Amino acid sequence: EAKAEGLWALGHPKELGGGGLPFLDYVYVNEVQGRSEYGQLVLGTYSLQDSIMLHRYASEEQRDRYLKPLVQGEIFPSFAMTEPGISSSDPTQLTTTAALEGDEWVIRGRKWFTTAANVARYTTVMCRTEPEGTSPYLSFSMIVVPTDTPGYTIVRDTPVLGLDGGHCEVLYDGVRVPAGNLLGP
Repeated sequence: EAKAEGLWALGHPKELGGGGLPFLDYVYVNEVQGRSEYGQLVLGTYSLQDSIMLHRYASEEQRDRYLKPLVQGEIFPSFAMTEPGISSSDPTQLTTTAALEGDEWVIRGRKWFTTAANVARYTTVMCRTEPEGTSPYLSFSMIVVPTDTPGYTIVRDTPVLGLDGGHCEVLYDGVRVPAGNLLGP
């Protein structure tokens, strides 16, 4: 119904299939839709941050594979930063690693509170990619991992603020993805 009424993905750039609403105008829409737990889903803005990130930093292959279906609401994204046992709001403490082996990233670690991992087509994983001794502020990268990749295992659903469903603990056990799945430099 939102698509038929011209209300779908208002904050997404027009060139991605969105409404192209300027950010400061979209803020008011976001305030209203934020009053409902389902507002972002039914108005197609749940994926706004992910689509802007992919639009700016993904390879052409990743854009082709994920961006249009993401904006159209055909697939869901997830983002993995938080880790058990550390204050993951400070990314310099993250322990999940990705090592470049040939033309693949090999990811090892554990994340939790990965919202929508159980329904997502892919997860953007925040991980340490640079060796020890590198500035802690330059040591991390984001890598796109399809959720059907071998070694990507949802361990359990982790309740958040009394809500059960959709906030997952995920194990990355030697997950291998192409080098081109790195977002940005």
